[in-house]
Amino acid sequence: MAKFDCIFKDGAAVKKPDHPRRETKWIHYTKLVDHGAQYCNERDQEEIISLAGLIDADKEVLQNLLVRKIDADEYEIIAGHKRRRACKYLVEAEKKAQYAFLPCTVKHLSDVRAEFQLYSSNGFHEKSDYEKMHELERMKRLLETHPEEFPHLDTGRMVERLAGQLNMKKTTVGEYLTISKNLGEKGKEGFRLGQLKKSAALELSSLAKEEQEQLIDKGILAYKEIRSYKANKEAARQEGPPAGTGSERGTGMEPDPVGPKEIRQLHPAAFQKEDRKEHLILIKMTKETLDAVIHILDAYQELLQEKEGIGQRAVQIEQIKETFLGRHSGER
Repeated sequence: MAKFDCIFKDGAAVKKPDHPRRETKWIHYTKLVDHGAQYCNERDQEEIISLAGLIDADKEVLQNLLVRKIDADEYEIIAGHKRRRACKYLVEAEKKAQYAFLPCTVKHLSDVRAEFQLYSSNGFHEKSDYEKMHELERMKRLLETHPEEFPHLDTGRMVERLAGQLNMKKTTVGEYLTISKNLGEKGKEGFRLGQLKKSAALELSSLAKEEQEQLIDKGILAYKEIRSYKANKEAARQEGPPAGTGSERGTGMEPDPVGPKEIRQLHPAAFQKEDRKEHLILIKMTKETLDAVIHILDAYQELLQEKEGIGQRAVQIEQIKETFLGRHSGER
C-alpha cells in the first residue's frame, strides 16, 4: 500500500486559492462611524425602523458591514451605515442588547480607495438623480486625481469607464457629468431638493450661470418652460435687435434701420421695386454706414456688369448710388 506522503512526491504543493480570504470581526455599534463622504442616507426614521424590524425577524444581521480601521478602537463604515443605525435603534429604543455587536469585514484601504468603494457599494440604494450626479462627479474626480489607485480603470474615455463601473448607459453618464460641470450652485441646490428634475437640470445647464439664476428666481423650473424660454431667445436672436438697440445708441446719432448686411442680402429683383429703392434712399445714415453702402453697391455693380443681359439692373444701381451721394454729400 502506498504511503500517504508518496501521493504528493516531488514536493508538489497544493495550490492556494487566489481570492482574498475574508474573516468576520464582531464590532460594537458605538465603535462604528459613518464615512465623511457618505451621502445616501435614509429618507426618514421610518426607513430605519422598518430595517430594524427585518433584522429582528431574521434574528441577526445577514450581511457583513464593510469597514476599515481608522483608529485604535474605531472603524469607518464603507458599506452598511443603515444596518448600524437599525441595530442602534434595536439596542437603544427596543432594549435588545443582542444586536449591539455587528458582523464586519475589515479591509485595509487607502483614503482614495475607501471613498471610491463607498460610491460603488451604494449601487443597490434607491438614489435620487442628484445623488447619481454626485456619485459620478466624485468618482470622476478620484479617477482623474489618483489614477495609480485604479490600474484596472486606466483605459478608455471617462464616460465609458464610469458607465462600465456602475452599469449605466454612456449617454446617461454623459448627461449627469454635463449637469455637474455646467449647472450653477443655485441650480444644483434646486436639483438636490427635487425642485429641478433631471431633464430640466440638463436643459438649464446649457445656459450661462447668470441666466440660470434669473430663471430660477422667476420660478421657471420645468423642462417645457426652460425649452420655451430658449426657443424664444433663439427666435429673437435670429430676428436681430429691435430698433434703438444698435451700437449708436446714446451717441446722438439715429440707428440705421437697414445696415450693410441687410443690403448685401437683397435679391437683385428687389431693386426694381420703387418702395424698396425709396426706402434705401431716404435712410438717415452715418458717414461710416454710407461708405459701407456705397462700397457694397460698387462691388455689386461690377458683378452685374460681368453678366450678359442684366445691364439694366446695373444702371438702376448706378442711379441709386448717385442719389445716395447727392442726398448725403454733407455727411461724407
